[in-house]
Amino acid sequence: MNDKEGINILPVVGGNGTDSATAMAMMNNNKLIVMADKDYFGKDKLYHFSACLGIAVFETEAAIAAALAKEYGDSKDNDNHWCWWDVTADILGIIVGTGIRLLITGGKWHWY
Repeated sequence: MNDKEGINILPVVGGNGTDSATAMAMMNNNKLIVMADKDYFGKDKLYHFSACLGIAVFETEAAIAAALAKEYGDSKDNDNHWCWWDVTADILGIIVGTGIRLLITGGKWHWY
């Protein structure tokens, strides 16, 4: 199958029998790129959620910057890609962390 830009997209059935990983293999300029998210709610997403929650308890803007910087870095890494599931976990962590800060500070946006 081809997408709009003429890149061949091949569905790949993956997994080692214990998980049902979904992968897409893309062929572009004779270079095979495989993108896979083995678990949409696994340890990696917990790390994203926890890190953003921890940062957002102190500063929401810093948590947003850290989340976007991490995903931008992933998108530039040859062995990684931008993951909207990671961003979703980041956003949820930021919301919970900011809520905790607002509860502790009595509704103040900043600690000071």
